[in-house]
Amino acid sequence: HPWTFRRGEGEENVLLKYVPFRIAPSIAGAVTSRIESNGNTEGVQRFVLRDVPEGYVTRMGGSVPMCWVEDEILPEVPLIRHGDNVGLTSFASSELKDAVQWSCLQMQREHAISHRGNAS
Repeated sequence: HPWTFRRGEGEENVLLKYVPFRIAPSIAGAVTSRIESNGNTEGVQRFVLRDVPEGYVTRMGGSVPMCWVEDEILPEVPLIRHGDNVGLTSFASSELKDAVQWSCLQMQREHAISHRGNAS
């Protein structure tokens, strides 16, 4: 189904409409679609474009991104402070907890996809 990016409610706030190849299915605590008043399903993905905090770089490559995407459904790899001796496989305990939590949610999404066609 088509996705609509908006700044707020109403057609005057539509920024972009497109049809994705695949969307993350809705699961408890991570809703990714809603039913519009006309009965159509609309994909919902909320994210915020933020300025990169001063002194932070990407984990892979150590570059300064143009912006930071805050997305609860499909989160970015965390930024690190420039100069911190953090490798690709080194994570803070909070990052590890977040990664495990996201992996569990992803397994629920994959389970929802694989069982969608089996419902009778």
